[in-house]
Amino acid sequence: MRKLIAIAGILLFCSALILGQSNQAEYQKRIDAKSSISEKKAEVILIIKEIKSWEKRQEFTNQAIRFARQLSSQESLAHTLNEVGLIERKHKNFDGAFGYFKEALKIWEQKGDDLQIGRSNFLVGGTLKKMGDYQGALPYLLKSSESFGKVNDGKRQSQANSVIGETYSQLDQYKEASKFLNKCLNYREGIKDTLGIAKILLNLGDLYIKTERYLDGINALNKSAAYYELKNKFDGAANAQNNIGVIYYKQNNNNEALKYYLKALSYAEVKEITKAKIKNNMNLISIEDGKQDEALKRYIDLLKDDNIPKTQDLLASINFNIGNIHYQLGNYENAEYHYKEAEKISIETDNAELKLKTMRRMVDNYYFLKQPDSAVAYLDRLVMAEDERKEHYSNFTNFEIDKSTTQMLIAEQKQQRSLITMLLTLIGAIISVSLIGFYAYRQKSKRKMVEQEKQQKIETILKESENKTIRARLNGIDEERSRISKDLHDSVGMMLTSTKLHFEALSERLSDIEFNIRKRFD
Repeated sequence: MRKLIAIAGILLFCSALILGQSNQAEYQKRIDAKSSISEKKAEVILIIKEIKSWEKRQEFTNQAIRFARQLSSQESLAHTLNEVGLIERKHKNFDGAFGYFKEALKIWEQKGDDLQIGRSNFLVGGTLKKMGDYQGALPYLLKSSESFGKVNDGKRQSQANSVIGETYSQLDQYKEASKFLNKCLNYREGIKDTLGIAKILLNLGDLYIKTERYLDGINALNKSAAYYELKNKFDGAANAQNNIGVIYYKQNNNNEALKYYLKALSYAEVKEITKAKIKNNMNLISIEDGKQDEALKRYIDLLKDDNIPKTQDLLASINFNIGNIHYQLGNYENAEYHYKEAEKISIETDNAELKLKTMRRMVDNYYFLKQPDSAVAYLDRLVMAEDERKEHYSNFTNFEIDKSTTQMLIAEQKQQRSLITMLLTLIGAIISVSLIGFYAYRQKSKRKMVEQEKQQKIETILKESENKTIRARLNGIDEERSRISKDLHDSVGMMLTSTKLHFEALSERLSDIEFNIRKRFD
């Protein structure tokens, strides 16, 4: 029997080898059929997308890059590197993708092309984020947003801001996360991108859960679910409803939480991983209801089911919850195993919140296992981790303190805005009235000046007329005087002349008479 199995294995290996060689020959024929280097390069990239084996992809990747270099175009090479990087990232080869993206970024930085610099930074940052290196991803993502802003590419900048917000949230820097997510939300609302709005609201809902702003979280998640339903994206709607259930569970309202979990499961076309998250949360309610054995069985089935894809965060959460059940049932050895698994994954994914929760549980668990040295060691680690977390939170302590008064601050801002609006309106009215009064005064002054000028002209005309009349009268009088004086001169002169002649005649007569009298007396 063993010989038959060995022979079958050898035959399968040989057939696979022959098939691989035939595929290789077929791929080479496809490449050779293309006439230009550019077409060959494009064909190679299409072939890379078809190949699942990393070794085979690598062989054709080198060929694609070689063709790109033959084109003597740095831009073509950079584009090729980015395309190959995206294929590698899709196949989960993050290290390879990171290397291709970084090489492309260097080329674009030398060229000074802001759009492509932004795109390459975004790809590098996104890859580091997928690798769990959130701190390393952040500078690239911020540069990406800045570069997109320089070329006024609002859509790509909004996308970068969304990923930056998610990254800050993973780093527990909630104030910065909220700022970038709200920037992105404003842009998406401006262009009426329904799916974009739904996704940002879902991220904001997660952020509000972490910062215990539960009312804001419920509002954001309800809107997110409605937008997802509008576009028939039921997996997104299920995630939003699941998160609302989480909020009610945190508020100890298990009935409401269960209602939203069931609603999330009722959607069609929900991904298995989403269903797994919802069932994980539902099991927590079963534990609180005293159904630990039932919940434990479901958790273990969920953990063993290979058909359900599980993220690292989900695996950590399941192990932590299984550990809690064993702890409640007094199975402290089993609890220790699952707590350690949860702690290991939380360290790998940099999930500080879950790591602290697990470490607290480990301290209590070791106490019941009567292992004081281990308990003390974990307690020391817990104190150090909490101190680090406090330092990490120092940048946004005010944000955490003010979260309960958010609505009041918004109301005060609205009131201040209304007061400012009223004040501006009043100032505007005063200015308008002043301008109208000033205009009226100017017009009145002008009219008064015109009337004064008219009056002055009239008075001037009257004076000139009067002066002319007086001058005419004076001229008439002078002429009359001249005439009278002339007449007097003429008449008096004649009279005097005649009088003189008369007196002369009279004098002669008197002389004759005197002579005669003297003559008589003589």
